[in-house]
Amino acid sequence: MRKKNFAVLASSVLAVAGLFSAPAAAQELTGEGLKPVATIAFSGTGELIDDLNFVGGLSGNPQLGAALEMSLRLLTGGRELATLDKSKPWGAVLLTDGQQFTVQGFLPLGDIDQLRQVLEPLEVDVEEPGEGRLVVSIEGQRLHLRPQEGWVFVGNVAEALDRLPDDPVALLEGLHKSYNLAVRVHVQNIPELYREYFLGALQMGIQAGAAPAESEPAAARNEIAQKAFQQLKESVADLDSVQLGLNLDQKTASLTLDYSITALPGTQTAARLASGRHLATRFAGFVVPDAAISFNAVGRIDDAACEQLLATVESFHEDVLKQLEQEDLTADERQAARQIVDGVAEVAAATLKQRDLDGGFSVILDERQATWVAGMRLANTGKLEEVARAVAAEIAKLRPDLADTVQFNAEQHASIRFHTLKVPVAELDNETAARLFGGELNVVLGVGEAAAYLCAGSNPADTLKKAIDNEDKSAQALPPLSLLISAGPIARFLARNADDETVRNQAAMIAQTLAGAEGKDRITLKTTIIDNGQQVRIEIEQGLLKLLGILPVLLGPGTPAAGN
Repeated sequence: MRKKNFAVLASSVLAVAGLFSAPAAAQELTGEGLKPVATIAFSGTGELIDDLNFVGGLSGNPQLGAALEMSLRLLTGGRELATLDKSKPWGAVLLTDGQQFTVQGFLPLGDIDQLRQVLEPLEVDVEEPGEGRLVVSIEGQRLHLRPQEGWVFVGNVAEALDRLPDDPVALLEGLHKSYNLAVRVHVQNIPELYREYFLGALQMGIQAGAAPAESEPAAARNEIAQKAFQQLKESVADLDSVQLGLNLDQKTASLTLDYSITALPGTQTAARLASGRHLATRFAGFVVPDAAISFNAVGRIDDAACEQLLATVESFHEDVLKQLEQEDLTADERQAARQIVDGVAEVAAATLKQRDLDGGFSVILDERQATWVAGMRLANTGKLEEVARAVAAEIAKLRPDLADTVQFNAEQHASIRFHTLKVPVAELDNETAARLFGGELNVVLGVGEAAAYLCAGSNPADTLKKAIDNEDKSAQALPPLSLLISAGPIARFLARNADDETVRNQAAMIAQTLAGAEGKDRITLKTTIIDNGQQVRIEIEQGLLKLLGILPVLLGPGTPAAGN
């Protein structure tokens, strides 16, 4: 079993190494003609163990790193790589000559004989061709190992180890300093043959999933899919690099995952990725402090993307109209339904043609109720009001007793017209709704000259007014896109309101664990504009790291009742 486990581990390490990139300096590794495609950087076992102990300390298990060391010792038959320098990073590079690939990795091991001694009891085939080298056969794959001045290099081709760098750490381009684990891909160095193969396989998948073009809507959808593929093909041709990095920052007690993508300077893809650099949202007020969930996005769509989106809206519009023709409706009902569908499509198309998209929303939770508030840039808002009136008229026909639940122009705030909906919860016939909204569901639709707003929950008019008054406040401080999820309020809300008892118990346990997190219980996602590209950062705060200590209980076959 140890042999199999080690074989799987070693094969996986080299397989992963073959997916990532190295900087241009990697050409020194094997001579002229080779280009770096990918690199993987690992900051080292010492930092990993230290970080695991830190996370373990947060969750009540301060020996988490020591447990990992013990597991690795069992994997190697109880033998230790005593000359493994835990303070130095590991790395792997993938190089190409334009036709084939060679993989090379390196680890800070001072004595390759120690590695041989670890391998022998695992019944792994080991050859010693001389010059201190080893050849290890794992699951039919031959790996070549060569020591050099405190390092052991690993490759899939013996000749690739004939010329090695004096300092392999320089190949990592500092990735190991910023991240515990990082990978980088140089897209332009991937041979054209392989890029075309990938795109060809993707196109075949699109064609295989396409509907038979016997009907006009099906033909339109297929045309949209092909145009989207063509834009993807152009984007792949423009890409320069893709990078992913994972890091635990003990100073901030947070775990971060960074994803960045860049395109060649001067390309349409580079311009598209950087299009949000100078944009500021008008809806900062809808990112409510202390909300359980908040989101904002501001961006500009180019001509090609706008054309595709407009075609998608039109295709969907036609599909819905055809579906209406098949419904059992009277002539008046069909005409009213078509008026509503046409109006929604008209508003969507007009908004897309403006090119600028902007909006935000928040979900505000306390233990007893939820409030949802949102605002977005919208064109042809007068048509939106016509649609709302048409919907209200149809509801009144079907349920005359609910005709008075809708009030248009109930009030006005900052030139925004408020239209209200008040529905008795009894009409919803839903216990959860009764718990959330009490006796009445209150909704406010706000319509302005170039924006629309929606709020549902407790005191929606007051909540919406406050968000509108704060629309432009701190607009420059918000990134082009951000998402915040606060686990504490969600857990407390579910612990009281979830229908399922198990969910309530699990949520109560999470809420109790997060009680001392002092607000550091969030997952955040933010987009930053960088040169010729974008970076997306996901950050997990200290409180959520504490949840690692109760994962076995949460994932177990049963969850004890809250308080037990």
